[in-house]
Amino acid sequence: MVALPVESSYREGRGDGVREVRLAQRLIIIDEADFCPLTAHSIDLLCDRHRGIGSDGILLLCAVSRAVPGAVACMRIFNPDGSEPEMCGNGVRQFARYLQGRGLVAGSEFTVEDGLPAPSGRVFW
Repeated sequence: MVALPVESSYREGRGDGVREVRLAQRLIIIDEADFCPLTAHSIDLLCDRHRGIGSDGILLLCAVSRAVPGAVACMRIFNPDGSEPEMCGNGVRQFARYLQGRGLVAGSEFTVEDGLPAPSGRVFW
């Protein structure tokens, strides 16, 4: 996995994951294709600072469902307890930078599904 550090952030690598720290929020970015299905237990373990990587949540890169025309990726967000919030502003910015770092997007505007029942969203970078 790749995540690019930007101003006011830094990257800490431990094991196979990448933890990006930005504005005091630590999030793990995982490509669904590279990882077994996430459960509440595995999310808890990954987010635990003593037993896992340690983070404030997980951003999961998922396959695009085609529910949003032109979407280049789908992002699901998980809290450390396994619940899914509706939005995470810092997470969206980190996810956008991650997509750029992997070469999955070009330019400063692109569309990302958010994994909610009625997915929508555009990112201006």
